[in-house]
Amino acid sequence: MAMQRIVTRIEQLALSIDRMKAANAIIRRMEKDLSSEEDMIAAVVAIPAFPLTPQPEASS
Repeated sequence: MAMQRIVTRIEQLALSIDRMKAANAIIRRMEKDLSSEEDMIAAVVAIPAFPLTPQPEASS
């Protein structure tokens, strides 16, 4: 049970890191295009918060 919680937390952290990497890539690309700060914020906010593929639910 504790091991499953650890695995779940690691997966959540990995997703968070992936979101940060995606945001960084978006910001860098938009800076090169001289996009406005508002457009950059909107693009970063539009990054999906959750994986697009269904994940198996952990049993309690």
